[in-house]
Amino acid sequence: MIDDPLVNLAGEANEGYHDQRAVWSVASFFCGNRQGIMVRLKRAAWRLDSLPVNSI
Repeated sequence: MIDDPLVNLAGEANEGYHDQRAVWSVASFFCGNRQGIMVRLKRAAWRLDSLPVNSI
């Protein structure tokens, strides 16, 4: 590990940048697939509703 403040700062900034990119990609994924996710949720709820009660 290098004890140079500038190197450490650059490393932290780089990690923060990657975290931000990950958050943005997750957010864009959810925004882009919101309708698909809603369809899947509705299908899952429909499957749960169609199951016999005693099988749960």
